[in-house]
Amino acid sequence: MVYRDDVWLNSPERQPLSGESLDVLFKYGPIIYRARCFDAEEYDASVCKLMARYPKASRALAEQEIHEFLSDANGYLAKTTARDYKGPQETSLKPPVALADKLLVLAWVLILVPAVGWLVTLSMAASTNMPSDQLADDFFREEILRRR
Repeated sequence: MVYRDDVWLNSPERQPLSGESLDVLFKYGPIIYRARCFDAEEYDASVCKLMARYPKASRALAEQEIHEFLSDANGYLAKTTARDYKGPQETSLKPPVALADKLLVLAWVLILVPAVGWLVTLSMAASTNMPSDQLADDFFREEILRRR
């Protein structure tokens, strides 16, 4: 069910470069960020359903619950189906990501992306140096020698 009349769908909070969206990107990663920004109607419907189920939950807490479900569904379901679970609590609302943590994520990405590119380049160079049928020839040669 889509809540097309929800104010959040037209608010600047849902934009990809808003502070809230970038906070989601740093906390939960690109998959949850994409769901929030680019599948906004389905995301908003999930948040609204959770808020209807737990009327005392704020929008921020409901969004956090949806983020946790999307990032680790098994862990979230294990937590929420426990006998002593009484619903989401405002005290469990996580603070925004600190600047130092954002810088660490950016540094990691700046190291990881070139490293992956370098490894791909090395593997492509190694495979182009070998004749295309060399691996198959070696395999069949060994197979023929074993059968003799």
